[in-house]
Amino acid sequence: METIADLIEAAKLRTGASYTEIGDRLDRSKQLVTNWKSGNKVPTDGDVMALARMAGEDLDKWLAIAQAARSEGDAKARWQQIAKRLATTATLLAVVVFPALSERAHAAQPASEQPTVGIMRNVLWSELD
Repeated sequence: METIADLIEAAKLRTGASYTEIGDRLDRSKQLVTNWKSGNKVPTDGDVMALARMAGEDLDKWLAIAQAARSEGDAKARWQQIAKRLATTATLLAVVVFPALSERAHAAQPASEQPTVGIMRNVLWSELD
């Protein structure tokens, strides 16, 4: 199961930011960011969403992971299952469905309507003097 620490590392990797810089972007202290990473505290939903955006990750999955971290017992297990299903669905869509839809849309477009790129330069010889 992924954790908030994984999200923070993904945000660091994608942005090249340090813990201090991530904290600055969120208007939070470096200490709070490291507490999130160590699991001592759980970020607010707003902070989770901001981290997910920095990391280029699915917001819903990370909100569910954060909720699981805040929950206990059966509710925690349930939130973990929800997060896992969201991650699986997002991966399936990205790998299988979206490319297939794109190929179908391209194949359905008549050749005469498919975009073409052409570069043309019209220079008169007298302009070269």
